[in-house]
Formats: sequence, structure tokens, C-alpha cells
Amino acid sequence: MCKRSDCVIALVALAAEKFAATGDPLIVAIDVSIWTFQIRAGKEGSNPALRTFYYRLCRLLKLQLRPLFVFDGPRKPPFKRNAAKIAFNGSADHWEIRMVKGLIRAFGYDVWCAPGEAEAECALLQSSGLVDLVLTEDVDCLMFGAGTVARELSGKDRNAVMVYERLEQTVGLDRDSLVLIAMMSGGDYLPSGLSGFGPKLAVEVPLSFSSVG
Repeated sequence: MCKRSDCVIALVALAAEKFAATGDPLIVAIDVSIWTFQIRAGKEGSNPALRTFYYRLCRLLKLQLRPLFVFDGPRKPPFKRNAAKIAFNGSADHWEIRMVKGLIRAFGYDVWCAPGEAEAECALLQSSGLVDLVLTEDVDCLMFGAGTVARELSGKDRNAVMVYERLEQTVGLDRDSLVLIAMMSGGDYLPSGLSGFGPKLAVEVPLSFSSVG
């Protein structure tokens, strides 16, 4: 897809590349919880979040790809960063969930409910070859095992993404190493990490083991 471990490219270009090579659409897993967090900044209209969600769906129509919207499930951890979180649970009976699902299906897109965290399910779908990439703002997908992750860029051109793939070959850090780094330097479910270990020092530990091996 990209010739480096990370590159900036338009989603429509990725979709065109996939179609030219295989005749199939680019299949993208999207963590709904990330989108719903982002759209809460909307302030116009009686339902600004849903309005913003609608326009984001409209933007996808131009990209000629096939999105799969993945919802958090009932076994999503209740705490994150030492704070209680209300899961945007795809199996729960909540008016906002029903409205978002209705919008997604009205556009002809697919909905999938994960057993637990949506980002973990997105990573599993990608690593299993069921989707081509994961579109997310959360790099936890890499630690969950996703091999190709696209991150939307901030600014006016939201069609451009930063794509991360073949990370292990480039930086020498496999999935286990990334998990170890998160445990030492702090992550969503162990934010304190180990005393004295920042990200820079934490990265050196698995790299030192690989150099010895």
C-alpha cells in the first residue's frame, strides 16, 4: 500500500489503488466510539452531534470505499485512564445509538458490534484479512495486532491520512514490544506505568533485547 512504514496519502488514492489492483473496493474498519467522541464538538442545530455525523458519512460517499462501522460491545472495560467510561455500546438500547445506526444503514454501510472494545475488534478484522485497514485516531490498534492503520490528519483536508504499516520491519518493534512499552510508560489501562520510565526509555528496553538476540 505504502512504500514506507508511514506515509501521507489521500483515502481516495488508496481506494483507487485497491480497485485497480483487484477490482474490489477498499474495505475500512472504523471505530464508532472515536467518531462519536469527535462529533460532540458540533454546536449547530438541535442535534449537532448527529448533524456532524451525517456530514462525515456524506464525505465517505466521495471516497469510493466500503466502510464497516464497529461499535463497542458489552464486555468493554468500564474504566479508562482511571476514569469511568460510558461505553457507546452497539448492543445497548439507547436513542443516540439507534439514530447513529440508522444513519449508517441509510447510507448503505455496514454495522458490526464487537464483543468488547471496538478498536480491538477492528485490529482483529484487519489482521484476519477481513478489512484492508483500520481508520482510527488511536494507535492502540497497533498493539491489538493491526498491521495497517490509517490516521486522519487534522486540518481542512480530512481526506488525507497517515498510513502505518510494516512497522516491525522498519523500527524493530513487534506487537509484544509495543505492549511492553505501553506497560512501562503508561497506557489507557495502566496510566501510571513504571516509575522513572517515560516513552523514550521504555522504547530502549525492547530494542536492547532485540540487539542482543
